[in-house]
Amino acid sequence: MEKPKSFTIDEAIDGIGFGKFHWMLMLIVGISWIGVGMQMMLLSFLGPFLECSWTLLPAQESILVSVESFGILCGNLFWGCVGDRFGRKKTALFCTAIIALFGVVSAVTQNISQLCAVRFFVGIGSGGIHVAFMLFLEFVPSERRGFWSAVVQGWWIVGTLAQAVTAMLILPTLRWRTFVLVSAVPLVVFVCLGFLLVESPRFLLSAGQLEKASEILEYVSEMNGKKLPPGELADMCNADPDEPAEEVEEECCDDKVSSDDEKSYENDDDGGSEDLESIDLESIDLESIDLEVIDAESKQPGERSSKSLLKTFQQLLLGKYATITVILLIQWVVCALLYYGIVLLTTTLLLEINGCDAENPLTMYDYLLVLVTTAADIPGLLLGMFLIDRVGAKPLLAFFLLTCAIPCFLLFVPQQTVRVCMLSLARTTVGGAFHVLHTYTPECYGTSIRTTAFGFCAAFAKIGGMIAPFVASVPVDNGKSWLSFTILGVAAIVGGLSCFFLPVETTGRDLSDLDNEV
Repeated sequence: MEKPKSFTIDEAIDGIGFGKFHWMLMLIVGISWIGVGMQMMLLSFLGPFLECSWTLLPAQESILVSVESFGILCGNLFWGCVGDRFGRKKTALFCTAIIALFGVVSAVTQNISQLCAVRFFVGIGSGGIHVAFMLFLEFVPSERRGFWSAVVQGWWIVGTLAQAVTAMLILPTLRWRTFVLVSAVPLVVFVCLGFLLVESPRFLLSAGQLEKASEILEYVSEMNGKKLPPGELADMCNADPDEPAEEVEEECCDDKVSSDDEKSYENDDDGGSEDLESIDLESIDLESIDLEVIDAESKQPGERSSKSLLKTFQQLLLGKYATITVILLIQWVVCALLYYGIVLLTTTLLLEINGCDAENPLTMYDYLLVLVTTAADIPGLLLGMFLIDRVGAKPLLAFFLLTCAIPCFLLFVPQQTVRVCMLSLARTTVGGAFHVLHTYTPECYGTSIRTTAFGFCAAFAKIGGMIAPFVASVPVDNGKSWLSFTILGVAAIVGGLSCFFLPVETTGRDLSDLDNEV
């Protein structure tokens, strides 16, 4: 009897293409990235004002930034697991609501202790912003996935530029509390638009919700004016939907013998024994049998036990993903250290030049310089956007990081014009590296652990974020700016060289093929 036609989730996504639905989703997700980008830039502008008006020590300002980074670290780990268990949509909305709430509360704090506590929770929420990115990524066709991923990340740049303009317009004339309130507006808008979002069909399929996944694919195809491939969405037996349908039919939830075959062996009196003898037992890979999948049949769709979560981290650090995870962790730490170090170094060097005026520690010229260096993210994004699908993620990432070392070392030149140019070039290269890394990392992991894995890597990045204030601010305030430049330059070289040890290239590949190759 001929089996009915079926199609995989990758075939469905590629067949639907990129259309009206994706533009809507990109806009909504982009608003959340604008909001978080503004929050991440907020302290770099607010710090000089608080240092002067609250008479903070440089170490206290650094602690404030580090506390928020630690909150992001915790959020990365927490929201990644939540996103894989309860879905991308709910998680993205909830964590964004937390950022908006505590972003507003930041405006009414009265001292550094209160502000540190509130910004910690802002960090907790910000640690889940990658879930919204995962939601978008899992709807994008494989052919131009790198390009569209870079486009979404471009909203982060819009947020940082918007924050620079907001600071320039508000801080010189109004109180910093107004500046903090305005910075939370995009986050509130995203939460209000949440009813337009739909759940990722990849997540639903991995959770065993085949019917809901099919309904969403139908909705997306109708909105895009396209048709799904003939047949029905393949039932992956609650296994990872990134696995090709042919292999699923052969393995049936990672078991080499299907239930249909077992029935035929029991009922076929004439040829059953011969069929059993024909089985090549040596060809059965016992290690590939995933007992977690078998155990999952007795649980509700999407339910994860503590043992399952532990196994996920064992996969990342000890299993087949171990090599690529370790290398990615190095690169995430390096990129975060470079990016936030350069952001903080920009205002730190300016404040070193102009001194501290309690009413307005930064002049209009300073705001323009910060705006210029912030705009330097744009060339990095554009280079990443147009080159990643042509030259590949690995060589492009290595190029950006190794090139970033050059302006870091040239910061030794004391002229302000040279330093502004070098800070801009460093911002371009590390920004490009970060965009490539955001695209490359989730493509290396299967759907069932994708947001957890991405969150784990992003959490390690916050180690770099927590170190950054003590690399970019404290040495400069103590007259040892050369130490900052040296650390950043060496870090860029280490990150660039580690790219050559990455085991897989993801550009233009189906997510299922990549997971099997890793």
